[in-house]
Amino acid sequence: MSVTRKIALALTGLFLVLLPLQFLFAGYGVFSGKYDTHELFGGILLHGITLLMAIFFAFGRQWKYTGLAFVLVLAIFLQIGFAAMARDNDQPWLGALHPFMAFCYWPYVYLLIWRPAYAHSLVAGPATTTTRRHATHVHAHARMRRRRRAR
Repeated sequence: MSVTRKIALALTGLFLVLLPLQFLFAGYGVFSGKYDTHELFGGILLHGITLLMAIFFAFGRQWKYTGLAFVLVLAIFLQIGFAAMARDNDQPWLGALHPFMAFCYWPYVYLLIWRPAYAHSLVAGPATTTTRRHATHVHAHARMRRRRRAR
């Protein structure tokens, strides 16, 4: 597996680990009235990680995962916009989309990006001894068949 694919997979795992912290910071903001940590952590760090995921998947030529990561980048951009519009226009239902979308990110990233990409990285690894033995066995049978036909 290439270095860019490993980095993309590591960034995906990092996103999955850090996303629950975002909920912690939101809870702190609800009870303290200070959302600075929540806004900085989500708007800069988590959004930046998703953008880097898309870039590294693209460099690794994993187009399916590039597209899925880019959809996540756009979704986070919209989510931040919904929160700002709800705050500025006093629209609580629009603001309610903000935590709902955040809640949906974890299963989206885990089920559609992390698990398939991780499984693909395991399959794409170097050939094992058993695989080499099987390939040698298949080639030996093919040689025997050609010899029989040549007689």
